[in-house]
Amino acid sequence: MEEENRVMLNDYNESNISERIERLEYLRNEILKRCPGEFGKWQMKYCSILALVQVVTTFHVYAFVFHTADKDFWCARPHHLRDVDVTLWRNLTQPKDACSILDIDYSTIQNLHNLIDYTQSVGLSANYTQCLEFEFSKENGEGKTLVEEFGLVCTHRELLSVVEMCFLAGAAIGSVLSGYISDRYGRKHTLLSFAFVQTVFGKFPFLHRSVFLLLVF
Repeated sequence: MEEENRVMLNDYNESNISERIERLEYLRNEILKRCPGEFGKWQMKYCSILALVQVVTTFHVYAFVFHTADKDFWCARPHHLRDVDVTLWRNLTQPKDACSILDIDYSTIQNLHNLIDYTQSVGLSANYTQCLEFEFSKENGEGKTLVEEFGLVCTHRELLSVVEMCFLAGAAIGSVLSGYISDRYGRKHTLLSFAFVQTVFGKFPFLHRSVFLLLVF
């Protein structure tokens, strides 16, 4: 008899514990549902508006794909030789690559014929030096990319990766800090403050002419 009572008591305790666990699970789910709030017409309206805004800002992340588009380039022609055909200029002065140029005093070269005569005279014994100025192809339009604006080619090519790294690092740090600041000071103030800062500092890249200022802003 005692054994039967013990078995019944254990069954009752197990069923009671199971019911409590189910009840706690239900209450937990209800609390989680109430924390974010209900999802009605008002929430649908503003979620849709915010989603449209985010779609536009998301393209900001991909801006570097267009800002850093590669363009064909070559060592710049001196001003008095700008009428020389680009193809001839490259073949005569840059047979190795677009980063090095025939090392001569171009002020003594008055026209294309002088340049041809000089290259024929030096032949394979010609010396080359690194280019300091570059020209870029206008085949894809007159618009300037960061590569053309700051001459991020040849020895400066690595700076292109640094610029992109700083941009993505700033976005990542801002995402982390915005969550902490919004919890501490409220989402409204954080959103308005970040929007103001981004609006103000977003205009600086149009004003500077240095790649190092671009890294900062």
